Formats: sequence, C-alpha cells, structure tokens
Amino acid sequence: MVECPICGKSVKSASINEHIDSNCQLHVVDVDADRAKSSGNVPSFFNTAASRRTGPSVTKEPGIQNGLSSSSDEVRHSSQGSNGVKRPLEAESPDINAASNGIERPVKRPKTNPLLKNAPLAERMRPTALDDVCGQELVGSNGLIRGLIEEQRIPSMVLWGGPGTGKTTIARLIAQSARYRFIEVNSTSTGVQECKKFFAEARSELALTGRPTIIFCDELHRFNKAQQDVFLGPVEAGQITLIGATTENPSFKVNNALLSRCRVFTLAKLTDNNIVTILQRALSLEYEIRPTLLDDEFLLYLAAFSDGDARTALNLLELAMDLVKRPEITTDAIKKALTRTLVYDRNGDMVNLNARAQMDLS
Repeated sequence: MVECPICGKSVKSASINEHIDSNCQLHVVDVDADRAKSSGNVPSFFNTAASRRTGPSVTKEPGIQNGLSSSSDEVRHSSQGSNGVKRPLEAESPDINAASNGIERPVKRPKTNPLLKNAPLAERMRPTALDDVCGQELVGSNGLIRGLIEEQRIPSMVLWGGPGTGKTTIARLIAQSARYRFIEVNSTSTGVQECKKFFAEARSELALTGRPTIIFCDELHRFNKAQQDVFLGPVEAGQITLIGATTENPSFKVNNALLSRCRVFTLAKLTDNNIVTILQRALSLEYEIRPTLLDDEFLLYLAAFSDGDARTALNLLELAMDLVKRPEITTDAIKKALTRTLVYDRNGDMVNLNARAQMDLS
C-alpha cells in the first residue's frame, strides 16, 4: 500500500501507474472500510471481553500520542497538504489546547519525605552548610577545619564536645564539603566484623576511583580497647579517615595508640546568644508568622534552660510550639509545663530547670 504523490490517497503499489494515468480516479483503496472488514473477519472467540463490548479497535497511526484517535486520512491531511508539504499540527495533545485556551492546570506539589516529616525538630533544623553552623569557630570563615577542607587535607580527628554542640553535624558537613565517601557507625550497634567490611570497601573505593572514605564513629569512647584497636591499621595506612565524636575526655577514654594518629578538636560550649540564634532560625523556617508568645525573651528562657545544648533547646521549642496552639494559653502556662522536664546533673543531685533558668537570667 502506497500513497499517491499527487492526491495523497492510498493505492496498491502494483496499480500506482494506472491510478496516475486515470487522473487519480481508479484503484483507490478505502483504508477505513478495509480495516473494518479485516477486524470483522476475526472470530469473537479470539477477542477479549473489553473488545467485544466496545467493538472493533482502531489502530493509531505512528506519532499520535496522548490518547488522540483519528482516521489515517484525517491525520494525513492535517500533517501534510495535497502537494506533499508538511504542515504543523494544530494541536497534538490536550495540554497544548489547554495552554492555548488560557486554562491553568494545577501544579503538582513535591512529595514530602515522610522520614524527614516525622523527624524531631532538632533533626530537621540540622545545618546543611558550614556557614550555617553556629557558635563553632573551627568551621568558621577562618577556622582550622575550614582551611583543611579547602586544601583537601582531611586528617583523622576526634571531635570532643558536650551534647548538642554540633559534632555529628560537623562530621557530615566535612564529608559533604570535601566530597568524601561517608560511612556512619555507632558504638552501640556496630561490631568489629562490620567495621572490617567497611575498611575493605574503603580500600577498594580508594584504589578504583581515588575517592577517600570518612568513617564517622559516634560515641567513640563507648568502644572498648579491642574495638578501638581495629582502626589503628587502616588509619595509619591512610585507607580511611576516622572522625570520632565523644563527650568524654579523649585522654582517658580513647586509646593512646589511636589518639596519637588523630588530631583532637575541642568544640566550644554554645552560649545563650548562639542558642537564641538557632531557635530564631527554626521559628523562621517553621512559621510564616511568628507566634507572639514565642518572643525573644521566651527564647532566652529556653536558652538558659538548655545549658548550651542546642538539641535540648530545639526539643523544648518543639514542645512549646505544640503548646502555643492551645486556646487561651499563656507564656507562664508554657513555662510551667516546661518545668516538668528535669535534667540529671552528673556532679550533683537532680536540678529543676526552671530554677536554673531563673538563676541564669537574673
């Protein structure tokens, strides 16, 4: 079956010359009738239930998309003229028609990650860049760790600081900024055999692609002596870069052999102003209009409550954000609810946080 170059009608290839000689009158094939005839000759036994209900199906021509159906002659005449010159189709899809008619289609909203949505506020507010880290000069514009990252010389190190000072955040941002491969292990759930598996993977990655690997060990002081000795060989050979985080003095809790192969960086305790800055950033990201009850004085109260722990401050703020939604709630009622949270002092008895906050503010 071919198309006549003069009239564009369908003609059998053996009869094309006679068709042209007859001024395009003879040997014209009706494609639609031929298709209907061929589809009608198929026994109903071989048709599916859907095709028996809807009747004979129409085969779409190549190039027809988005569910548009038309006969081959209509498609042919809409795409080219009688002289064979192709013309653009007026509309190829319903979306083009909608756009030409000025109809606005609803914009699809991006899917929210359920893990991030259900994460605590402290996890959602974790900084994603070194410039967002508050209160630590080591990663500041002139900080020592910032300079090591810029020079692509990341040594094995131990980050020593109190809870909520940003040890885990800094370790992740070091790997992200230096484009290192990052593996995070925890002393409570990772054993020696699993660590050896990570060492083999890091060695293979370094040999094949030249990309170093950072292994971040949270709560390094919880590893016993035998577990800490596993890191000695890979760290000394440069197969991995170890970043350990500890809240205890490394001189007493980390093996001397491992400590001599690492550099110790002490993270500063966050001040009340640092905590207030972190809380203000969280409020600006969580609320378009900041609640009047959560003013700067209340944030300073939470900063004194947290005692330099940004995670504790954000957890308290999240609790206050839930309480402020209650009708007829007051600032004193929120503070009274927060005083039910107690902290245990390692060097003394249990201390009421409300008393500590009042003492710091006075």
